[in-house]
Formats: sequence, structure tokens, C-alpha cells
Amino acid sequence: MLAKGIKVASAVRLPRSVMFLSLAFLFIGGVWGCGQNTAESGAADSETRGGGSLVGDGSGGGGVSVTLAAKTWVPLAAPPMGAGPYQTASGKHSRMTYDSNRHRLVLSGGDYQHPSMNVVGNGSQMVWSVDLATGKWTMLGGWCNGPLMPGRPDTVGWAYDSKRDRAVMLPGFYFFNQEGSSSCNGVQETGDAVTFDFTTNKWSAATWPPPSGGYGGDCCGVSYASYDPGTDAVYRFRSNSGKLEKLSMAKNTWTSASFSGLDEGDFNRAQSAVDVQGRFLYVIDAKGKRLVKYSLDRPGVTYVPIPRQYKGPSDRATFETYLVFDSVNRVLLMPDVADFDGIVVGLGVYHVDSRKWEYNAVPRGPSGNVWQFDPSANAMLGVGRNSEHKFWLYRYGP
Repeated sequence: MLAKGIKVASAVRLPRSVMFLSLAFLFIGGVWGCGQNTAESGAADSETRGGGSLVGDGSGGGGVSVTLAAKTWVPLAAPPMGAGPYQTASGKHSRMTYDSNRHRLVLSGGDYQHPSMNVVGNGSQMVWSVDLATGKWTMLGGWCNGPLMPGRPDTVGWAYDSKRDRAVMLPGFYFFNQEGSSSCNGVQETGDAVTFDFTTNKWSAATWPPPSGGYGGDCCGVSYASYDPGTDAVYRFRSNSGKLEKLSMAKNTWTSASFSGLDEGDFNRAQSAVDVQGRFLYVIDAKGKRLVKYSLDRPGVTYVPIPRQYKGPSDRATFETYLVFDSVNRVLLMPDVADFDGIVVGLGVYHVDSRKWEYNAVPRGPSGNVWQFDPSANAMLGVGRNSEHKFWLYRYGP
């Protein structure tokens, strides 16, 4: 039985062998772990398209009960127009981060349509949270959310600073710098970095300067970022420079480091993922067909070959590379997507502790160009361009 208020685009009765899981997780740091790196490509496993339901567990938002089989993709109907982002078949470039304090995914930036927008389609400073216990999207920040706000952010770094209960937004690219303002009377727009306070749901100007050489814009900067609470810093892989940039939240200062071989990659549109417990930061170098593994505590880079089946983006200058960390099962999930249509042609799975790969076949249907993992639900959510107006949930393991 589906929970009240949840719209599931299609549901299939699960086998009796599927266990009903009721899980409540805290996303916490742990001990250091490292070792000599090895990589193996496992045989392709089959995955299924199934049905599931999401229901609250009565804990006041601290946990989510998900009925979902392992290695199963479940379609959820997109919200109606005005009730959330990505209601139409178009849309791209948004970013999601996990708010570990409230156990929810939070989305901002990107290109989609909403009735409140004065300028349609390109860049959005709206902020949305999604509760996978109810399937409901909540607008945290509207189109005109002053007195200060970013000017129509598109491809940006978007990461949750858990020590200060805020999201950090780093350009990236803002349409404010190219096509003009959002037409919000009495609101100051900026093309600089900002933070979004989750206690007030308001934007604030950055208290740090831009990095050396600026943020870089759309072509040659960085479109993603990751926050690590252990070092209290936000990290960005700089495109085509061989540099990893680190923004200290405590000191409001930038530092950068160069590593041999890193300049051979193209990371402008590559999503990074952090393993807080294992103390590593990861990103895919689609050009070099390798996983970049950066040690957060002992600075250095290791390169791990990715499965030969991985196809990656058809045009690295335009399309994105997706990577999320499943902290419940301790695997990296790598949806293999060619372009903004978001059709998932396979799923790479890297076991960070055993240092082994899987590459799994994906059933027809799953798509998305915005991906993130919700540890409280033990599920990855994919949203974005989809002709059937669906979002997708995926669970790797129990």
C-alpha cells in the first residue's frame, strides 16, 4: 500500500522475499582508513525496475521508512506545476546537497520553469527541499528572496556546511552576469558566492574573497563542490589546471594544490563526492577514464581505472559526469549518462573499502541529470529532464 500523498508513476508488486526495511541513519564521521589502491571490474549485474512506497516513521523527521528492494529503480511522479522544481519534460544543471541536520535533500540553481519566475528557463535562485518520507517538495526560498540573493545561478557549487547549518553556493555560472537580472524590485542580486541560512531561509554575501584567478565562469571553472566537516572546508577540482582548490570555512581563505596528472583531466562539469568516514574526496575524469581519489588527511591523489563499459558524456565540454557517495553501503554510485536527456545506460558502483568495481545493467526508463544520495532514506534520487515527468529512486543495498 502506498503512503497517502505519495504519487508513484508505476508500481509493481514486489516479491515476497523482499524485506520491508525501516531504517534511521545519522550521517556521521568516523576513523581514518587507507591502503594500497587496487581496482577490479566486476561482471555486469542485472537490476530491476520495481515498485516501492515511502512512509514516515513517526520520529518527527529523523528517519525515513522505505519499502524498496536492493538494486531496484522506482519511478515517482514529478510534482504538479508550482509545487516543486522540474515539473516539465525540460530542465538541467540544478544541484542537490544533503542537509544532515533535517535529513533532507535540498536543490538550487539550474534551468527549469516555475510560475513565479519573472524570467523563464535560464538560472534559478529558488531553493527547494524534498522529504522522501512524504514525497513533498517545500519551497525554502522563492524567486524574489531578498534583500540579497544570487542572480539566476546555473552551474554552481552547492554544498551543505554542517557546522554552520547553511548551504554554500560558489560560481560556476550565473545568468545575472550575462543576461541581466531577475526583475525583483527592491532585491539586490550578486554574481558572487553566497550562503543560504537554513534557520532563516535567507541569502547572505560570502565572507571570503574569490580564489586566485576568479571563480572561472561556465567554460573553464568549476561546476560542482563538496564540503568535508573533518577539515571544515569546501573543495573544487579546477578544470584543466591540475589544481584542487580548498576553501577554509573557519579562516575564509583559499589554498590550492597541484598534482601530477591532474591537469590531463577535465573537471568543469564533473560532480565530486566525499567519503567523510574514509577521508577521501572523489571525482570522475571522463577524459582519462579514471576515478580520481584525493586523501583529505594526507594530501595526495590516486588514480583508479573505471570499468571499460563506462561510456560517459558524449561531449565533456557541455554534458556532466555524475557521482554520489552512498554512505550507508559505502559505495560510490556513478550513473552513466551521455547527455542532458539523462537516460541512464549503466551504473558504475565502486566499493571504497574493498576497492572493487561493479558495472550494472539498468532497465529501460531511469533518467535524470541531477543526482544525490539521501542516507536517511538509503536511496539515490535522480531528477531532471524526463519526457514522462518522472523522478527516480534507486537503492543499492539493504
